[in-house]
Amino acid sequence: MTLPIIAPEDFDTKTLTKDDIAEMFKDHLKKEFEYSYKLGKYEHYWHYDDDLLSSDLEEILQKANDENIENFAQATRYYLFEQYPEIESDDIEYVISDFYDVNFVKANEIKEVLDYEDYSFLSEIFYENLDYDLDVETVLRNSAPDDLTVYFGKNWDDEYADIESDFVQCFNEPEFLTNERDTPIDWLMSTQGYTREDLISEEERKQSKFLTSLYEELFDYMIGLEGCQLIAIPSSDDFEAILNLSKRKNVKINKSTLFGFFNRIHGSGCGLSIEFEKDIIIDEESPIYEVTMDYHDSFGNYSPDAVYGLAKASRGNDLEIIETKEEEN
Repeated sequence: MTLPIIAPEDFDTKTLTKDDIAEMFKDHLKKEFEYSYKLGKYEHYWHYDDDLLSSDLEEILQKANDENIENFAQATRYYLFEQYPEIESDDIEYVISDFYDVNFVKANEIKEVLDYEDYSFLSEIFYENLDYDLDVETVLRNSAPDDLTVYFGKNWDDEYADIESDFVQCFNEPEFLTNERDTPIDWLMSTQGYTREDLISEEERKQSKFLTSLYEELFDYMIGLEGCQLIAIPSSDDFEAILNLSKRKNVKINKSTLFGFFNRIHGSGCGLSIEFEKDIIIDEESPIYEVTMDYHDSFGNYSPDAVYGLAKASRGNDLEIIETKEEEN
């Protein structure tokens, strides 16, 4: 039997160089990651049900404020890289592993040529051809606050008796109209075009659902409002609007948003049933103290849903960023 003659060129006897490997890896990116290569960036893959916990969202919001980061997405990017630094390297490891799977015949030779420092060598080629994108926009779209709450005024200790002393106890006394009008309730009334004079007028209250509901919130639900703070509970998953809200700038709160008085320390409150006639515009003069997003149900740290069982939507359109005249120009 005559054996077939095999030409020398049928044998791949060429010894690989680093330049060869660089070209092989670049070709691999072009063929196996064609979409990313054309896009010029490799996006991290988030599963459809991957989301961020509300505790994470609170920390991101705090980070954005502490470090004066302009947008929530950027703060999320910084936070995830700090908390999970392996995300990016794991993604690149996946690309490299796929490269070896496709070129399994030469895998060991490639590692030997690269002196087993293949990650550093191949990752450099990766970054020369692709930007890495954590794609935080996707994971934020999957996420929503569990119990978004806006606290107005000052901290609980400083405001323990303010609503009780400034409104309830002196409502029928002359000093109600002569005291300084610098409380969150005064601010709230001003957003609707009213004053203390309007609130004490039965005739004005009859004509205004806002004044009627505010009066009921003050007097019909609890005996003594010590420890209560004015709060809002917007339904929103617009994290940029939530960040603007915490920075007290350029946000509109929809007039359908829940507002009322709440005691976060003892877990009690009023009806959360103040009704508005106008949307509320938040600016630097607004008395926002704190914005929280997580569900809390321990003594000294309750959130409204833990007390009321609100069963409200965590996603919604109660917050909207508005443009200033400077931004419009």
